[in-house]
Amino acid sequence: MILLGYRFIEIPYVCVPRVAGETKTAPNFTALIRRGSKYLVTLVRLQGVRLKKIMGIQIA
Repeated sequence: MILLGYRFIEIPYVCVPRVAGETKTAPNFTALIRRGSKYLVTLVRLQGVRLKKIMGIQIA
């Protein structure tokens, strides 16, 4: 995104204390896989943007 000229701003948020035994990541394995796959897809897409920029391909 930075390569395309976008700017980022930081949006603050409040961290709510967790109850003992409560996970931050995901309540179960299925939710963990679902969330993790979204991160992987985003990384692959951003790498594609980076490679296109390096190779001089016009990004629409």
